[in-house]
Order: sequence, then C-alpha cells, then structure tokens
Amino acid sequence: MCWFIGVFVLLELALVSLHAGSLAGVVIDPQKEPLVGIAVVAWSARQEADGNRAKLAVATTDTGGRFRLEAENAKFELLTLEGTAGTGRVRVDPGSDAELSIAYPVRTTIVFLHDNDLHFNFNQADRFEAEVTRIRSENHNVFLFNSGDMFIRHRYCWNEPVDAFYIEHSHAIIDRLNALGYVVATLGNHELDYIGGLTKAALERAKFPLLAANIDITTDQLPIPKPFITLTTDNDIDIAVVGLSVCVKKEGVAMRSPTKTFAALRPQIDKATICLALTHIGFPNDIKLALTAPDIDVIIGAHSHTLLREAIITNGVLIAQAGGTASRRKNSVDPRRPKFLGIVTLTLDNDRIVEKSGRVISFVSEP
Repeated sequence: MCWFIGVFVLLELALVSLHAGSLAGVVIDPQKEPLVGIAVVAWSARQEADGNRAKLAVATTDTGGRFRLEAENAKFELLTLEGTAGTGRVRVDPGSDAELSIAYPVRTTIVFLHDNDLHFNFNQADRFEAEVTRIRSENHNVFLFNSGDMFIRHRYCWNEPVDAFYIEHSHAIIDRLNALGYVVATLGNHELDYIGGLTKAALERAKFPLLAANIDITTDQLPIPKPFITLTTDNDIDIAVVGLSVCVKKEGVAMRSPTKTFAALRPQIDKATICLALTHIGFPNDIKLALTAPDIDVIIGAHSHTLLREAIITNGVLIAQAGGTASRRKNSVDPRRPKFLGIVTLTLDNDRIVEKSGRVISFVSEP
C-alpha cells in the first residue's frame, strides 16, 4: 500500500523478509528524525460479530525510532501510534511483510464530494463520473453525498404532467446515485412532499441511507429516515454525518428546529472525530447553525441553490453548497442544464483537523 501526503506520511517498502505475525518499522517526525518512546499498537481486521478490532501486539520505539511487533499467526491491519501529539492511525496491508517508515503525527486526507437540488437532472453524467473516479483513484478516503431535492414535487414543473413521468425520473435518479456509489443523502422538501405512494417506491430503491434528524414521519407514504450515520475512514477515523431538512405542511410529516435537534443529538455523536451536517435547510439557516454549533466541522448544504465556488468559514465551521438545478415551470428536466460537483477536503494530523477547504466545479454542455 502506498501512503503519501507531502513529507508527513511515508511508507517505504523495503526488501526485508519478516515471518508471519511480525511487523517492523521506524517512526520519524516531519523532519525525518527518529522518534523515541512512541507506543505502537497493532490491531487485527474488524471482527464480523461486533465490528471491533482485536489488539494483537504492543511495542515502543527505541532510540533509533524503531519498533517490532510480534503476534503468532496474526495478520496486522491497523497500527495506532500514541505520543505527545495524540493518536495517529495507519492502515497496513495484511498481506505485506515489508518494513514500514511512518511519519508522526500521521497525516490523513479526507474528501467529501457532494451535490444537491438535482430536481431530476443528472446531466454531463460521463464527465461527472470521470471526475469522481479520478478523485477516488488519487485519495484513500472519498465519500459522495447528496443533500436532497433529488425529485420535483410540483406536477406543473414536470415536462409531462403525468404520474409516469414522475415514476420514470424518480427511479432513474435514485438508480444513478446507486450506480455512482453515493454513501448517504438527506431528504429534501421535494421528497418529503410525497406523491401518494410513488415517492416511497422510488426512495426505497436507494442503496444508501436517507437522513433527516429533525423530521418526524408518521405516515406510511414515506420511508423513515435515520437521524445520522457514522462513516469510517480506512484508518479508523469516525465521521458522524447528521441530516437536517425542511418540509412543507403535509399529512404525517412534521419538522422540528434544526439547531435544537442537532444540540439534542450531540451526546450521541460526540465520540466521532469529525462532525458533518448534511443539510437541506438553506444557506441562511446553515449560517445560523454554524453560529450556534461551532463544534460542527463541516456543513454541506442545499435548498437555497447557493453556488459557493469557494466554501466559506463561519465561526470555525466550513460551509459548502454546490448550486443545484432549480426546478422551473417548463421543461425542468433538460440535458443542456449544468451539473455541479462540490469538493470538500479535510487534512488531519492524527485526530486534529489542521486544514479544511471546499470548492465547486461545474460541467456544462458544449456549445
């Protein structure tokens, strides 16, 4: 496995033959000097029964920064490094017997890709997919999100005001998100304003979780969304993703305050290293949320169709939104309309975020 981010993380494969259940290496600082007294713990692959890892071996780096871990007939998958700068995590190849060179603090890059307010439009799909594929090929931890309003609720905005149009396009957009590997979506007001049983039938096609922590659903015409999910990077950094939305007045659908809902959820997500709000409440309300909850690391928003070419920082919270495709009264679904991709990048040293940024790129039809 190749690990690299600047000069901070190095994994140099050496021609060192180690017997099964043994792993050796050296821990260095950002100036490539050996670090003494770093506790290195080896962990197994996750257990199928409970999802936990078994601790396999412990070592401490010597005066040369070197360590050696021994565990009979064991395959190491994760190393944790403990020092004065906190806990660093390094994924290792269970099948590798190569010696490691690891920089501490351990640098991790996480990329959140996002879009919103598609309203049945997923244009420039080949170019969009090619860019997502490229980003995934260059980064270990990439997560693709949608912030809601995948559908169009207004019949007068459909290209054809018949149920068959809604069925075809609601199914097609969910199938597209499935195929591209979206990991989560927040329900938007256009999903929550359901069309009989048609909306539920389309949403139940999703192979990814649907979120809306502040929406109470008592009708059987919609699936019940989750309040949040926890994602995990390949080196075991936990990311809590909370969904917050708005809704119209509809039978069996009620909305609670996004800010109060998030505050009530905080104890349940407090153990996660990163907290992300995937919202469909509009840019002004994202600002309000950031001002009341500075412990949120990132807000990825929707609903107001705000195109933030560069993400902003408010009260220490990064706020991003990728424009979207506004519904309109005539021919809302049009392949000539643009497609946007938001890219939020977090850089961590061990468990501490040291840099965060966001931008949006667009894909437009050729003239």
